[in-house]
Amino acid sequence: MHVVIVGGPRPQVLDALLGSRHEVTAVFENTPQNWERLAPYRDRLRHMCVIDSYRTVESLWSALHHMKAIAEGVDVVVALTEQAVVPAAVVASLLGARAISPDTALRCRDKAMQKRAWQETGISTARHIVTTGCEASPADLVERASLRAPFVVKPVAGLGAMHTFIVDDRAELDTLVAGVTRDHPELARLMIEERNDGTEWIIDGMVSGGEIAWIMLSRFLAPIIECTVDNPVRIISLPPAGHAAWYASATDFARRAVTALELRDSTFHFEVFGTPGAFAAGELAARPGGQMMPSLMRHVLGIDVWECAVKAATGEKPPPRTPSLRTFGYVGLPITPGQTNRVAATDLSALPGVVEVAMGFAVGETMPASRDHSGAVVGGVIVEGADEAECRASLSAAEDVVTKMNRP
Repeated sequence: MHVVIVGGPRPQVLDALLGSRHEVTAVFENTPQNWERLAPYRDRLRHMCVIDSYRTVESLWSALHHMKAIAEGVDVVVALTEQAVVPAAVVASLLGARAISPDTALRCRDKAMQKRAWQETGISTARHIVTTGCEASPADLVERASLRAPFVVKPVAGLGAMHTFIVDDRAELDTLVAGVTRDHPELARLMIEERNDGTEWIIDGMVSGGEIAWIMLSRFLAPIIECTVDNPVRIISLPPAGHAAWYASATDFARRAVTALELRDSTFHFEVFGTPGAFAAGELAARPGGQMMPSLMRHVLGIDVWECAVKAATGEKPPPRTPSLRTFGYVGLPITPGQTNRVAATDLSALPGVVEVAMGFAVGETMPASRDHSGAVVGGVIVEGADEAECRASLSAAEDVVTKMNRP
């Protein structure tokens, strides 16, 4: 098949497609990382083209015309980044190619449409409203909808908790919304929802032919919206062995959620709240999880989620899994805003329990001046342990090293 990939051309994706003898066209934004990833594959691709933005149908559609890929025929279109999910789906529908449908793609991007689909099928999720950017008072909208504080205010199609805020009092909503739209005019349309109670979990998985092929169940040690420089993102990923009942409950909940969205062939990253057996749906993305979630899936389940993503898109059989019996954890190593990074991967890889380190900043590089989303980290560490307590101790040790070396 002739497969068009839209997004950062990861080696795992290219290896999986070329290994299955597909012809591949890569469409990507003009970044050094993308060129570096493509370098070993340039002579093996059918076409490649830079586009100005993953977000626009026009850019993607015109690029495929310029390469004559459309005249040759396109069989599959795969979005490898969340911003490309809807444009890739629309272009695929215009070409008659295999992909997520545009309606499903939009439900997987627009958080309000997603929640409406879940509510209509009886799946618990937060009550919410969407501002149009034209209301005199978002607080009045909230009052008319009888929503109760505390609230979460966020873009309808955001990612990484960027521009996401907790509001404890309805009276504060108008001021906050006005400030967000003043500083970011493109965010005039916002979703305001009741804040979810309870523990925040992640169900990463793959749906193939409408059936759940596999999942990985993880838990945030603190809700992601509460994570800061001083309280970094920490995740514990549980092995299926020893947690069979929780996995069964999470699998059933994920099946109901993707069915409501009509998502039949895709990987997904699904954030939920509560406890197994009594989950409330948070939000679901039709893509692999970010940061080091793909590495966690490799350690916990023995699978490459990017290979799974392209096999779901092409309709191929999911790859086999070799689950571990061990528990794994992840910490997004906190930045020290505006300071120079002094931590090397070797400072962390020697710590007990550490099995993988990924640094986003080299020694001597200056870190960002602020933390504006959950992925703003100096790097990440994955640890392994016999149980959750062992993993927590290893995560804390890694965090302490970074704090001591990078704090002035």
